[in-house]
Amino acid sequence: MGTEFLAKTKRAFKKSWDKSAELANTPDLFRKEVETTSTCFEAETLEGVNPDIGDEFCVRIEDGKLIGRDGLTPTIRLSNPTPATRAAIESAGGVATAKVINLDAISGVVEVSIS
Repeated sequence: MGTEFLAKTKRAFKKSWDKSAELANTPDLFRKEVETTSTCFEAETLEGVNPDIGDEFCVRIEDGKLIGRDGLTPTIRLSNPTPATRAAIESAGGVATAKVINLDAISGVVEVSIS
């Protein structure tokens, strides 16, 4: 009985599923389409630095690299920032805030959120 029911309802289910997908992907008057980019990136900790989750650093562009500093001490280096991220930081005066959201103490890699 279970397979017969599935065979009978397959077409109706597929039809309703397609309508729902089409409705979800069709823009309407009251829904804004917002373009977003990722704000989370991997960063390498520099020698002798052991950040904790929640630590914040000031990120600046130095010699073409994004370096996070705690006061005057360099602490992290963003591994592979996107060109859009680099452009956004440049347009914000060359400074942004990086907050540690995840860390791997063994490898020395942290995940930071840029704002």
